[in-house]
Amino acid sequence: MRKRLLDFIECKRCGVDFRLKIVSQDKDGVKVGTLTCPKCKIQYKIINYIPRFLPEESLRELKEETVKFFGYEWTHFNRHGFEDKVYNETFEKKIFHEKTLLRSKELKGKLVLDAGCGNGRYTYQARKCGAEVFGFDLGPGVESAYKNTKHLGKVHIIQADIFNLPFKESVFDYAFSIGVIHHTGDAKRALSCILKPLKQNKHVSITCYHKSNVLWEFNDWFLRKFTTKMSIPELIKLTKFLAVSCEHAGKYIEKFGNLFFRWEPNVSIMYDWYSAPIATHHTYPEIYSWCKDMGIYINEDLRWEKKEWIRNIQFVRTYLAPDWAITFRGVKNNKFNKNPKHLYDKSVIR
Repeated sequence: MRKRLLDFIECKRCGVDFRLKIVSQDKDGVKVGTLTCPKCKIQYKIINYIPRFLPEESLRELKEETVKFFGYEWTHFNRHGFEDKVYNETFEKKIFHEKTLLRSKELKGKLVLDAGCGNGRYTYQARKCGAEVFGFDLGPGVESAYKNTKHLGKVHIIQADIFNLPFKESVFDYAFSIGVIHHTGDAKRALSCILKPLKQNKHVSITCYHKSNVLWEFNDWFLRKFTTKMSIPELIKLTKFLAVSCEHAGKYIEKFGNLFFRWEPNVSIMYDWYSAPIATHHTYPEIYSWCKDMGIYINEDLRWEKKEWIRNIQFVRTYLAPDWAITFRGVKNNKFNKNPKHLYDKSVIR
């Protein structure tokens, strides 16, 4: 843990700064120690350079299952997004900007929160843009995130629950969350928790699962009834089969298959999709209604980038070309509660 992190965290029970007790440290920071609230005396351990703001024992069993499966994913596929055949560093740079709608020049010298950092693949990209990045995740994947980013400097990784974050309010210039809030069980509340440490009039970017047509949603629900009950070795075998079969099927058959269920030529992507016990799907109007309630002005989103007449035909978008993700970028402003007049207005399409 870098000592600079102390400027950005506090005890959420008392609202006071933590006292740091160092057991061992080196050039990379505090390796072992404790963070103690001087008022309520609650303590959090620092283990292997990572502060562990672990959730209380009352966490539901379902959340523990999510930690187990995603913990395996980000330790087993710990270099996904770095050395993967397809999802390598070059490809991830492009994907990072698509999924956050953030430009490199915007992030230089800024304080950025990566909400649900996984193995640190997007934390890494944000840091390469010149930002000082704060990443957190609930599961043991933070070990991989730290290893993948520690050499960059100005990266802070903590283990914490999205519903109980230790960050002070209004400290970050940008916040992004890619593929996380739909796994929390309460996506709206998760979004509101990400907003708290974000400064007023600053940007938040979110990517979450998109709700598709009735047939696609039924097929996905039916498949996940079985996959979420599989053991990890069984699920790995299945996802390898799906990925290999997709790779050999050809792009046209792959596109046809994706009209009915999620099918990708990548084991990590398949595992990510079919393993999580919690995975809610949402629509743009639903997400935008949340943003209106929270005072987020949506100034950009990444919907189907086709001709305008096609994009405006909801039937075509939903039934003939289902999209797995919702991506938007907005400005936090509690005094502003208006959204674009038309959800498919050309002015908010990138």
